[in-house]
Amino acid sequence: MDRSSKMILRKIIIDFVCIFIVGMTVLMFHLFGKPYKRGFFCNDESLYHPFHDSTVTSAMLYVIGLLLPIFTIGIFGFGAATTVLFTDIAKYTIGRLRPHFMTLCEPNINCSLIENQHRYIENYSCSQNISKSLLKEIRLSFPSGHSSFSAYTMIYLAIYLQLRITWKGSKLLKHFLQLVCLLMAWFTALSRISDYKHHWSDVLAGSTLGAITALVVVIFVADLFKDQNHYSVEEKHRTADYETGAGTQMNEITTELKAVEKSANKSSSYIHQLNEILLKHRDKDIKNVTISHPLF
Repeated sequence: MDRSSKMILRKIIIDFVCIFIVGMTVLMFHLFGKPYKRGFFCNDESLYHPFHDSTVTSAMLYVIGLLLPIFTIGIFGFGAATTVLFTDIAKYTIGRLRPHFMTLCEPNINCSLIENQHRYIENYSCSQNISKSLLKEIRLSFPSGHSSFSAYTMIYLAIYLQLRITWKGSKLLKHFLQLVCLLMAWFTALSRISDYKHHWSDVLAGSTLGAITALVVVIFVADLFKDQNHYSVEEKHRTADYETGAGTQMNEITTELKAVEKSANKSSSYIHQLNEILLKHRDKDIKNVTISHPLF
């Protein structure tokens, strides 16, 4: 194995280890993490919403969010795992109760008693027979994981389309696809509120976290803007070289035409000499050069 192959292999291994470490940390949260047991007020109406199934399920979220930008899977995957890690750290540290907490838990507290009306209750247990995983989930409202993940994946993809993809046939196609990406993230965020999975502030915090992570990864990790500037400079150089060459060639043609015009009497000989000049330059790239001459 040559030196360049070893360097590429080492880079792949290091990137894999980084993604693996972040991914395993996220997995540890889900397997062994215990959210902070936060109390509640009996008259807190934001906790009495009914339980609904998710409009955008977790499976849909991860399939769409991970498969669409798969062409940059290394850096993109690291950013996605980082987004989930930041979200889980906040979820398990804060332990905010979901809007359907009272419906699923039905805590063994008599909220009709006057002494419990405005008291912050911390010592309680759920009277409903619910699973341990669901008991954990009802305490993981802040921030919204669906909102942070969808915001990261779709904003990253929208920026990637802007900086990497060019369709010369349509100026609106790229922007239409970017609009679709942003609408998917927007719809996902709104569905978390309408399904009573999160409070509006949870969704706002999750979307902000995902958007910031996408920008940080694009600017500082993937360096997409730096590469775009590099490509722009190269394109300008190619354009300048082309224009310089075209200008030089145009000057040659004009000089020869003037010399022929002075020496000829605009007879058949004149037309013959013009044809010779054009044949001389036919192998050169003059398709974007406009010849300003009475016969053309």
